[in-house]
Amino acid sequence: MSTEQEMVETIKKITNPNDILYEIKDQTAEIIFNRPKQQNAFNGGMYFRFLELLTLAEQDKNVRSVLVRGNGNAFTSGNDLNNFFQFDLSDANIRKQFAAFQHKNAPPLIALCHGPVIGFIFPLISQFDQVYVTKDAYFFAPMLLFGQSVELTGSISFPRIFGTAKAFSLLINCEKLSASEAIHYGFAQKIFDTKEDMYKNGKLVCQSLNEMNQLSLYKSRQLIRKWGQEEIIEASRQELLNVKRIWESDTFLEEAQNYLMKIKQKAKL
Repeated sequence: MSTEQEMVETIKKITNPNDILYEIKDQTAEIIFNRPKQQNAFNGGMYFRFLELLTLAEQDKNVRSVLVRGNGNAFTSGNDLNNFFQFDLSDANIRKQFAAFQHKNAPPLIALCHGPVIGFIFPLISQFDQVYVTKDAYFFAPMLLFGQSVELTGSISFPRIFGTAKAFSLLINCEKLSASEAIHYGFAQKIFDTKEDMYKNGKLVCQSLNEMNQLSLYKSRQLIRKWGQEEIIEASRQELLNVKRIWESDTFLEEAQNYLMKIKQKAKL
């Protein structure tokens, strides 16, 4: 076993399996981020757990739709800053696996977003089939503030959804996207007053999808997602190369640590 594999296995072992819950209800798989006291911030093992659960849902022939949601007051506040240097996401190859998953024939994926939606999950769910939001939801991709790079097909999905100028604002200037803006640009499809109302609606949508002719649904969804896939795959490859160069640079760790210190100092004020 390589050093990288040993590191990954160690991270998995020390991760609480209850940090992300997995339930199947009426042929819908629910993936639930479950660190409410930390606003569902991702520690190292949660990336692997999330990917494993997405793959599990894809491979289960009894699962016809997938809901992703968060417990507590946030969908996810992004990477747990206390574990920021716990492992190297690019060396662990997890970005590549997430990007590859986006091109698989998974069941319809629906994200139910409330509160903060921060970090890698923002570009990731741009490839989901539906995104629903509450009025208090907002989206934030602060990767460049940490000296990192655009990732998880954001370099192609964001310009397509938002236009080049707005994509620059979100990915380079690291501006936040409000729930109403998400609806305006078509990133999200429905907005709700409460997460309870959003969840009820999400369940109804999944029930409708589950009751459809599955061959018809599968073939139609495949066609919708087919066009432009080669460009998406190439964008993902270029992003991974970019991330690798940055993580291997002499200045990355220092710049990331400096930004983390600024965040912690601001939090004390």
